[in-house]
Amino acid sequence: MKLSVIIPIYNTASTLRQCVESVTRQSVENMEIILVDDASPDGAGRLAEELAQTDKRIRVLSIPHSGLSEARNAGIREATGELITFVDSDDEIADQQFDFFLSLFDSHKQHIDILEYPAKRDCGWGYLPKKTAAYFTTPAQYWLQTRGWEHCYACNKIFRREIFDQEKFLANIHFEDVEFMSRLLTKPLNIFVSQRGQYLYHDNPNGITHRADANDLKQLYEWNLRAYNIIPTAAHFEQILNIALDIFRASGELIELPEKRYCRTIKQLLLNALGFKRLCKLHKAIIK
Repeated sequence: MKLSVIIPIYNTASTLRQCVESVTRQSVENMEIILVDDASPDGAGRLAEELAQTDKRIRVLSIPHSGLSEARNAGIREATGELITFVDSDDEIADQQFDFFLSLFDSHKQHIDILEYPAKRDCGWGYLPKKTAAYFTTPAQYWLQTRGWEHCYACNKIFRREIFDQEKFLANIHFEDVEFMSRLLTKPLNIFVSQRGQYLYHDNPNGITHRADANDLKQLYEWNLRAYNIIPTAAHFEQILNIALDIFRASGELIELPEKRYCRTIKQLLLNALGFKRLCKLHKAIIK
């Protein structure tokens, strides 16, 4: 079973080599590595061409600057594997994990559409599944039992190619992974969560997480609200409330919350007692 690894490149000349080498250290021979040069102005495209000379599994695709989503979509169109995964060009993956993951797609007694594995960030935060692997027969089951809204990443997952026959990453938006994963919640997909392997997410001070403004946060709120409306839970409501509070702190705008209220946390209790506007003002006064 062939694996296509898609690595979009933009302004990551300083990290590209270690990223690509973490992939080439995988012992999988039946793998292609597609480096998508998104018209990077820092010479990363030239480095990609050099790296392609060192490993026959690597090829370079150059496109006009279009953003992360379109770079991924371009890589998907060029991919020839039955399985597709993504690695951001400032991140890495742990050694010798793809062989094990591919064997699961081949040998697991039940069909797997998406395989997810642990993710770790520089600061220590990340996504660590339970000590035993888990198999979910619906995205809703996966979303609820693993608190999927907390790890809406595309990069720590391996997807069957057929998923992208119907879906693609939405262009010209931020938090595209959250938008994409929220769309999959209504699809008939089987998801396997592995406790083995690791995606190494390196903190980027220039990334959207650090520099998100009110408009970016409103997109994040919209994608989370879409998922919440499909599968409402108190825990996900807490995350939606936090995003809404951050939007008010950034812009003074009051976002309309879902009607359903919960009493599971102090913040939810304060929302019920004070109302959203007064809670926003209190939150802004405390968090400066």
